[in-house]
Amino acid sequence: MLRRAGTLVGGLTLAGVLALLASSLYLHRLTHDLSMTVESLRLAEQIQAELLAHHHAAVLGSLSGNVEHARMVDAAGDRVLRTLSWAHGHASFDGEHEILRSLEDGVRAYLDEVASLDPASTTVEQRARALARSFDVAFDGSEELVEYHLEQARTARRRANVEAGVAVGGVIVALALIGGMMLLARTLRKEVFAPLMSVDAAMRAYPHERSTRAPDIGATEVRGIAQAFNALAGELQTQRDNQMRFLAGVAHDLRSPLGAWKIACDALGASRPLPGEAQVRRFLEMSARSIARLNTMVDDLLDITRGELGQLRLDPKPCDLRELARDTAALFESASASHAVDLDLPAAPLTATCDAARITQVLNNLVSNAIKYSPDGGVVRIAARGEGTAVVIEVQDPGIGIPEAELASIFQPFRRSTFPKHNIPGVGLGLFMSQQILYAHRGELMVESTPGHGSCFRLVLPSGGDQSTPHAAPEVAAPPELPRRST
Repeated sequence: MLRRAGTLVGGLTLAGVLALLASSLYLHRLTHDLSMTVESLRLAEQIQAELLAHHHAAVLGSLSGNVEHARMVDAAGDRVLRTLSWAHGHASFDGEHEILRSLEDGVRAYLDEVASLDPASTTVEQRARALARSFDVAFDGSEELVEYHLEQARTARRRANVEAGVAVGGVIVALALIGGMMLLARTLRKEVFAPLMSVDAAMRAYPHERSTRAPDIGATEVRGIAQAFNALAGELQTQRDNQMRFLAGVAHDLRSPLGAWKIACDALGASRPLPGEAQVRRFLEMSARSIARLNTMVDDLLDITRGELGQLRLDPKPCDLRELARDTAALFESASASHAVDLDLPAAPLTATCDAARITQVLNNLVSNAIKYSPDGGVVRIAARGEGTAVVIEVQDPGIGIPEAELASIFQPFRRSTFPKHNIPGVGLGLFMSQQILYAHRGELMVESTPGHGSCFRLVLPSGGDQSTPHAAPEVAAPPELPRRST
């Protein structure tokens, strides 16, 4: 918009400047031509006056033969020739020079005719007719010169009319420029400043009213800012809702071990007699399990914090990933009567330098999710293989799958798929933590899924190398998408 407005204003300004320059140059030339025309016209009229005075003196001299009249004739002839000379020096047009030469020829012929008249051999009437003929020729030449300059004056007048049109055009351009500037200011206010002020007001109001959103109006760039703010506000609101659900889930999960611990404490209270040894041992075992569960939850929360800060502690050692897969399968082998865990492992070792406990944590989480999100039962498949300089482990389930729009968001903290209608427990941190662990190993965790046909999670680890230094993971990681296929 600014580029177009700038081009328009610049074009109008250039047109106004050119019009002013052209008008000034045109006016200067017009003034010069007009002054030359006026002066030439004055000289032409003076030539006519001198010719008339000469002719009058010549007629009187031919009639009276007075010597005084003869001197007047000579003086008038000199003045005519001198004025013609001035007119030649002042002439500035080609046509004017031609007319002046023709006029000079006629004047000299007339003067020669006057000089050649002999009063003794001619009658007064003959001399008068001869003077009249030659005078008419010379005077007609002066009339032609006057008419020529009058025509130049009329041309100058027409050019002045054109100049007036140019001036009017310049005024129109100036008015258009003013109007364009006003339109630009109004457009900037409507399309830029007012929307920016609306975005600013929304940003200032957001900390007090979380539902505040910026209006999607104005220029493209301003709308982009408003849309980015609205998207960020929506994401923050979603994160806050997810965190509230997470806190509710944590509170719910804390209630069970704390409740069991409270039952044991109440049973062994100081005001009550101690039960038998078997029952005391059962209460102590219940308390130990509750404490272990609380410790596990606290460790998970600490791991999440370290993962987001890129400070997850690892103990990397060379290990055979096939053994980790077998341990995970053995752990879940009897977890559900309707599910089975199938292994597809190569005969040769799959060695990678990694933290075996952390990778086992990832595999346990993925297999647990595979079982939870396959409510109709089936076979959960764990496959491992080598691909060049990487080792790949896949966990595939026959479950409900994940909608395509949620494939990236499931790796964000406190996010869970909205696809299932079943009441599946969890707070949405397992996949996020698993991805942080893979990032810390300089590996990847990817997923491909088809709703209604299950999902396949793929772990990719470097097959060797030193990973003693944890790899800083992005705050919110989105996995690279794999080619879609039915699994």
